[in-house]
Amino acid sequence: MAKFRGMVLGFDVSEGDFFKVRYRKTRPRLVDLGLSSYAEIGPEHLKELARIKSDGWAYEDEWRWLLPLVNPEVIQGQTHYFQPFGPDLRLKKIIAGPKFRERSYEQMREMVKGMGVEVMLARVDFAKFEVTRQRKLSLWPPVRPQTP
Repeated sequence: MAKFRGMVLGFDVSEGDFFKVRYRKTRPRLVDLGLSSYAEIGPEHLKELARIKSDGWAYEDEWRWLLPLVNPEVIQGQTHYFQPFGPDLRLKKIIAGPKFRERSYEQMREMVKGMGVEVMLARVDFAKFEVTRQRKLSLWPPVRPQTP
């Protein structure tokens, strides 16, 4: 976490096509999926593989939501896919990593003003092996200068 430069977005979502991740000690093999070659892998197998993660991540108690990639947008020559916010997907929290330097706290708050979104800076907890809120906003990293 100490090197994390990005941010995490937290959402309230409607129940639907979510599934609980299963954690395993070993990587799944073709035989575990009832297959004998990679050529046999189909969409149902990919969905099954998306449900599996190493047991080293079990503390996350993760749920996943698979969405089809539709309506791409090309931005600066790269293809991107977006899921619009709406009643089934509401932004509730933005957690900036301890080295996040893209926007100031004030800029982040202004971007989500009136949306009921919590903005916070994360840091490694001093006593426990976890991430916690940095309460001193003066420690928000300085914004990286924008290049034209």
